[in-house]
Amino acid sequence: MRHDETTGKVQALAHPPGRVRPTGSLPDRLIDTSHQVIVNGPSYRSDKRPTAPAAKPSTSQAGPLAACEKVIRVAGSWTFSDGTVPASPAVALAVLRERIAAGHLETWLTSSHGRSVAVITNTERAMVMLLDDEADPGEHAVTPEAAGRSKGFVLADGQHDEYLDEDTVPPAEALRIVDHILRAGAPRGDTTWSVDR
Repeated sequence: MRHDETTGKVQALAHPPGRVRPTGSLPDRLIDTSHQVIVNGPSYRSDKRPTAPAAKPSTSQAGPLAACEKVIRVAGSWTFSDGTVPASPAVALAVLRERIAAGHLETWLTSSHGRSVAVITNTERAMVMLLDDEADPGEHAVTPEAAGRSKGFVLADGQHDEYLDEDTVPPAEALRIVDHILRAGAPRGDTTWSVDR
């Protein structure tokens, strides 16, 4: 999105030719139908994530993961959207921190089983999304008691998004969530998720 200083309106950025805009993603849902997100038009979802070379285990999970529910998944290896394969979850978190410090506020990791985890942050709040595959609208970590909204979520294409605080988590919590997903292949049971499937 681009803010036109002369008219005061927000304009959608043109989608590059030859690329198909994904539909049904969590950012699209949050912006188009959304929990009162203040952005007009569709969101951007990076298509630079590597495609999964191996089939992921099938899962019938249709709702949020209950704290008492045991979901067994193999974590597999994880790859950043630029093709970097971290040696361990600890290295992946270090790279994620470096990216955020360098101003790269949208980061995608994809597992060898096809799951993807994304972190979009403004350095004060972070949206953490978990998708089972490319077609999955996914789910995102939430803070139900949070009030207000935050700006400054800058996507890889330069678009600036704004989200309700309840749809995001503090950065330290985001890193804890990502760390567990990278190690176990699934979220912790004590994380609250909003399911967008």
